[in-house]
Amino acid sequence: AQAAQSQNQALTYLADCENLPIEDNYFDLVLSSFTFQWLEKPWLGFYELIRVIKTNGKILLALPVAGSLQELVLLKAAGQYHYRLNQFLEMAQIKQILGQIKQAHFNLEYDFELITLQQHFATLRALFKSFAKIGAGAKDQQISYLGKAFWSDFERAYRAKIDDQKYFLTWQIIFLEIKKIA
Repeated sequence: AQAAQSQNQALTYLADCENLPIEDNYFDLVLSSFTFQWLEKPWLGFYELIRVIKTNGKILLALPVAGSLQELVLLKAAGQYHYRLNQFLEMAQIKQILGQIKQAHFNLEYDFELITLQQHFATLRALFKSFAKIGAGAKDQQISYLGKAFWSDFERAYRAKIDDQKYFLTWQIIFLEIKKIA
């Protein structure tokens, strides 16, 4: 784990969310953004974050959920897109995970807001570079090595499925506030 402290005394950690090297009841507040789509065991990530917050502490999360990146899902289903898309949790899965953790380990309260966000891009390359960092990416190739034929094929497939002159990705994002209570 890497820890850093800024001038305002906030302590930040970069660590494995499924196995945090932090003692129980350590933090008053935990922030996490676009993390859970990378976890093999998201339930363990939730458990670990809850474990490390103090009673009356809060966790604030922003995470993409199922329904995100439907433009790419359509292309993949049509066989036009051969890259991996990370699995996004369903809202029902999140509620089930939190319910199981609450029942077995901790007393929790939580609230959430689901929003739809459409991200616009000037080019297909900008679109690719964006989503490769936060939940989808190349299976066997790096984006920078893809040739003109790939970009032309992808452009045609995108236009055939998405009847719009803009390049965009649509995200379903949940903002989740979890509080550990006594």
